[in-house]
Amino acid sequence: MRVSDNQFFNTMMYTVRNSNIELNKLYQQITTNEKIHAISDDPIGAMQLQTIEENKVEFAQYDKNIDLLLTKYNRYETHLNSIETATQRLNELFIYSRNGALTKDDRDAIAIEVNGLREEMLHAFNTTEEGYYIFSGTDIDQPAITYDSATKTYTLTGNNDYRFTEVGDNRNYKSNVTVDDVIVNLDLFNSIEALLVELQTPTVNYDANIETAQVLFKEGQEQVINSLGKLGADYAELERFNRTNDDLVFYNDLLYNEINSVDFAQTSAKLEQEKAGLQISYTVFANIIQKLSLFNEI
Repeated sequence: MRVSDNQFFNTMMYTVRNSNIELNKLYQQITTNEKIHAISDDPIGAMQLQTIEENKVEFAQYDKNIDLLLTKYNRYETHLNSIETATQRLNELFIYSRNGALTKDDRDAIAIEVNGLREEMLHAFNTTEEGYYIFSGTDIDQPAITYDSATKTYTLTGNNDYRFTEVGDNRNYKSNVTVDDVIVNLDLFNSIEALLVELQTPTVNYDANIETAQVLFKEGQEQVINSLGKLGADYAELERFNRTNDDLVFYNDLLYNEINSVDFAQTSAKLEQEKAGLQISYTVFANIIQKLSLFNEI
């Protein structure tokens, strides 16, 4: 072949090769129902898909975080319900202990039950999960409340700081409940201790002391009830935010499909067009090669 023949041959091979590449791309698009497989297919669309994929990863993490928080809130609710149930019974015992007809055996029986409920509440506040105290704020290695049996005093040994979990773009929710959220101070336990003292060793001011203790106790009981309501409100708000995240995930999926889904009718028509063009190229190429071969023989 002459140089011009070589140039022609290379041009035809280049055309045929590009046609085959385009055919393979169209076949792949139809088979996978995905329009973009490489950034060269659609640079702008590819960048949009990358952004959507990154958003999907973030939303998946947010969903995971929200599910974790909802699980934690359910656990806190269980413990707070236990504390609230104990305070209801303690309130009944405060009222019953002021019955002037009580005998020493009656008072001893009440004291035993009061002490049991006190320990139950103390245990609830010092609940651990995975080795960490859940009501101790950020000081999770320390019990929330420490009781000194020698001095019969209570001390807040945790703190009232919060841990936060990210559930959305620049949106964080607290992931723990502290003692301060539930009873504000230790008056609830101090009032129970005052009741126990009078039951075990009655003084001349028995009724007055129990009445004073009961006032403090009622305030603490109301705080427990309020904390349950607040936790329920936080739970409901978090569920609403979870639904918002789900809507964003759905929207991102729609947008992803809109950008990347194949128009089968359009792509099939283009495929047939490319196949026809390639067939023509093969025919022309074969004819010209044949003629060139005859010319060279002459």
